[in-house]
Amino acid sequence: MSFRFLALALLATTSLTTMGCDIERETESVLLQATAGVEIRLAGDREDRYVDGSELSFEWHRISSPTDGTHELRIEDVGAFAVFSKQGRYVLDRWIHYQLSSVLTHRYIVDVANAVPRAEIQAPMSGNVGLPVRFNATNSSDFEDRASLQYQWSLKFRPIGSSSVLSETDTEITEFTPDQPGDYVIELNVFDGQNWDETPDEVTIVVQ
Repeated sequence: MSFRFLALALLATTSLTTMGCDIERETESVLLQATAGVEIRLAGDREDRYVDGSELSFEWHRISSPTDGTHELRIEDVGAFAVFSKQGRYVLDRWIHYQLSSVLTHRYIVDVANAVPRAEIQAPMSGNVGLPVRFNATNSSDFEDRASLQYQWSLKFRPIGSSSVLSETDTEITEFTPDQPGDYVIELNVFDGQNWDETPDEVTIVVQ
């Protein structure tokens, strides 16, 4: 991959001189896939830094993005890494500055998928018969828009003889009142309008 980018850089500079001149070269399009909130490598390696003994510098521009979509660009040497804020298509241009000239070498088209939400339960580890135990999903998260989260609570396990149930199954906060001593297992799934969490969160409450 390093050799490929070096070759492209060489092609981009074959007609350049120290005085600058017209650049006769087509811009290459690169199609990439990403997930919102997950960093990806766009391009570049240490080997791209020099051409014919001259140091290159790089410039990036975002040409288009989804409404309210943003990206964070991180540069290591000439390597470029990006994190995108929401799903949709982003278009980024990369320019190379060489001596007194510049060339648009690549147009990166990045299709960003919706981020998978994460379920997280806040709850005590123990309780007592006859006293309510509360469960909170406030720490559950969705990289793009936490306000869109939907909740699904389940009482997965209870002691023999118990008839305890959750007060709510689709709200941010729920509770139950244990009626028997023993272990109770509560599970939480979250949905962001497109994806369910990959792994539901689960807690065990030991009741005395």
